[in-house]
Amino acid sequence: MSKFSSIIRIRQALSVLLVAALLLGGGAIVAPPLQAAPSAQVQSAEVGGVLTGGQFAKIWLGLSTIDRGSNVTVLAEFDRLNPQNSGLGFYILTEDGLRAVLSGADLRTNNLAAGSRLSPQTPENQLGAVVQGSASNYTIVVFNDSATDASFTLRVTNGLISDDSGQVRDLRAAPTPAQAETPAAPAATPVPVAPVAAATPAPAATATPAAETPAAATPAATITDGKVTAQVMQGELPNQNDQHFLALEPSVRNGTVVLTLSFDPQDNPELARRINFWVLTPDGFARYADPGNRTPPGQLALAAGSSEPGLAGNERRATFTITGFGPYTVIVYNTSNVPATYTLRADGGVLTDDSRQTLTAQRAGTAAAAPAAADGAAAAPAAPAAPAATAAASAGGGRAGEPGGTYTVQPGDTLSLIARDIYGQIGLWQAICTFNNLSNCNVIEVGQVLRLPTREQAAAGATAAATPAPAATAAAAATPAPAAGVAAAAAAAATPTPTEEPAAAVNLMAALRAEGSFTKLVQALTAAGLAPTLEGAGPFTILAPTDAAFDALPAGTFDLLLANPTAQLTTLLLYHVLPNRVLSTDLANGMQATTQQGKAVTFEVDGGVKVNGANVSKADIIATNGVIHAIDAVILPPPD
Repeated sequence: MSKFSSIIRIRQALSVLLVAALLLGGGAIVAPPLQAAPSAQVQSAEVGGVLTGGQFAKIWLGLSTIDRGSNVTVLAEFDRLNPQNSGLGFYILTEDGLRAVLSGADLRTNNLAAGSRLSPQTPENQLGAVVQGSASNYTIVVFNDSATDASFTLRVTNGLISDDSGQVRDLRAAPTPAQAETPAAPAATPVPVAPVAAATPAPAATATPAAETPAAATPAATITDGKVTAQVMQGELPNQNDQHFLALEPSVRNGTVVLTLSFDPQDNPELARRINFWVLTPDGFARYADPGNRTPPGQLALAAGSSEPGLAGNERRATFTITGFGPYTVIVYNTSNVPATYTLRADGGVLTDDSRQTLTAQRAGTAAAAPAAADGAAAAPAAPAAPAATAAASAGGGRAGEPGGTYTVQPGDTLSLIARDIYGQIGLWQAICTFNNLSNCNVIEVGQVLRLPTREQAAAGATAAATPAPAATAAAAATPAPAAGVAAAAAAAATPTPTEEPAAAVNLMAALRAEGSFTKLVQALTAAGLAPTLEGAGPFTILAPTDAAFDALPAGTFDLLLANPTAQLTTLLLYHVLPNRVLSTDLANGMQATTQQGKAVTFEVDGGVKVNGANVSKADIIATNGVIHAIDAVILPPPD
């Protein structure tokens, strides 16, 4: 049996909960079901599920009382200690409270009870609430405001939890053989019912302005000083970690704004978990763009898209109150590896794209540049055909070019789109960036001439020859870069963001060897038999002690560990491995993460990053199957 069997057992246990995380729910980024909705709703006294991190995720569940008039107790057990300090918890709402919250009221002040430690003897990973069951039906809202996914178990006495939308699974039901394995995604996913159980239906007041306004009444996009403004923006995010930055200007001072995002393909569970939007105040965006900022944008956001009762599985909505006229910033993002298109609608405001990122802005710009000829006027002469190597986009929307030639950047281009259309592989954007010696792969300008590597050079990741790239054409001089706006400010930020993540060409073990400062860690992982797994699919995060960290151990300790690699050494090493991919931008102060050893580590983010007191000396060493963070000390798991 593999010496990494403990990891396999942990991952198998987590995979059962992960199925629940990928089912459609009421949180900010919760996915449509991986299989057809069951014929009967979940109705149980004990359920389990997963809440996506970094997205203000919420799951809405019905709660029905069994013995009306007696107390109802709800206990939530999370996968980390002190869940309240990590942004985890739950609320219990009456039917009136539910109506108020769905109409825009604050959950924190419109609940009947909130989860808390019921006594000093309560386990440190458990929160509870006791309410008098004077009503027949309530709603439970489980939330996750932390940066990482969180699994939970919910138990109730004198009541039953109900779920019609596959957000949680029944822990008291015997699993069928089909449920023991993660089912494949269906060709099409049925539109789910509202997340709140039938016992607590969403009131009529939950209808939103977006549903009441016919599409035909949506104002067309307008162009002012090169900026495209519209109530509805459409765009595409074809590459993992793509982002669009839009300005939001409220229609009235101190009013309410509703943003609704819909996306396609809508039957992909990974996309449904990882596409959404944030809304940032001017101050929040300034902090986001600050090169010294280490706070994830999800924690800086005024609001984030959320799944709500009555929304389709491919819709997310945020309702929030603004101060003054803004402008605010909306960041639409896709952290999945599934190319996506989206539509974002603003009610109570308008959206502005000053960098032609969206399809709406690109189409508006094309229409403005080619007005119809006046009656009787001679038609404008056709532009000369572009050379094959620098052909403009085709009528079908593709970007034409020949590997080994050059390409002139058009409005709306990104390296990802160029790689997709010319090479048929989005992931070759990094090769194009490297070949042109670009300092920031996210910033290319209209009219800029890019050298296209051959397919062999792109596959090998070769750098450009010493011959400089051709100078910008006259078209570039005539088309200056857009004035600094929302997108420009974001691109100028030096803070590493997921979109700036370099492409990885080696696995975790190869990356450790290539760094040269982890020779003892590589020796230990090999001796413990963990290396083959860390060369596998993953993803994993390694908190990697440097050679200096091992040298700081008491004399002879490392040799003693190597002498018995399947016992203490394996346990120690598993405490340095997380069962997922955690970038430095995902971290928050006080955040805890469960290791493959089973115990949690705690991160500190305050002018630097620490994990269990060890300093992170080098972060985000990217590999194909995860990420490495170098630390300056060997961390020890707490005693049992």
